Amino acid sequence: MTEQDPANKPSLNIHPSVALSKKVFVAHSLGRGNKVVIEGGCNIIRLKVTFAGSNNTLIIRKHCKINCVVVFKGDGGSIEVGKMVGLVDAVLHVEYGTSIEIGEGGIFSRGLIVRTGDSHSVIDISSGKRLNYPASIVIEPWVWAGYDVSIMKGVRVRKNTIIGAGTLVNRTIPESECMIAGVPAKVVRRGVVWDRRSLSEDPSPRFLDSLLQARGVDVATITDQSGSKMRGRIYSKVRSLFR
Repeated sequence: MTEQDPANKPSLNIHPSVALSKKVFVAHSLGRGNKVVIEGGCNIIRLKVTFAGSNNTLIIRKHCKINCVVVFKGDGGSIEVGKMVGLVDAVLHVEYGTSIEIGEGGIFSRGLIVRTGDSHSVIDISSGKRLNYPASIVIEPWVWAGYDVSIMKGVRVRKNTIIGAGTLVNRTIPESECMIAGVPAKVVRRGVVWDRRSLSEDPSPRFLDSLLQARGVDVATITDQSGSKMRGRIYSKVRSLFR
């Protein structure tokens, strides 16, 4: 903990089972009523938290692996990292009462940036209005992001999305079970799901069925590359094996 006014020190609620290096854990607060909650089974490789405001909250759920810099700017912001999330080398930046929500099971490679605001203001000259107010971000469960991905204000990333390396996600892609890539992001493949394991061969129907059920995927509702519904083909083929 860095030296500061004792009244400004954040509340730290860290489960005893958390693997935490005190040499790299910093929670610096310039306001009051800030708190950090880390649930059991987490491995905190590096966590630097700066509160430049009051009444902000960081919650890290169970069994996460975290290497991350977190910045709160202004009051009333929140970040919740779901269980079993891996942040290899990330920056999470929340501004002025907005929030970042990361769903369970996601893995995020080096260079991830998630920002609810731009830090600086863009002002329309004719109207005198600011054009780039901060907005909250939701990353749904089971998202895999490659190297150097940026996720910007107001975005919602749907479940089971794969994000290619170097992608800029600056708008919501209203599809799940897909791959997105590019600057800005666009869908490059539909009807896909990912697994943490590097498989040496194609998965068996039983393995695939189990994976889809665990991820909440209804194959009958998603489309393939041609835009056709998968029902009657893959869905029926897989399910018929277990009747």
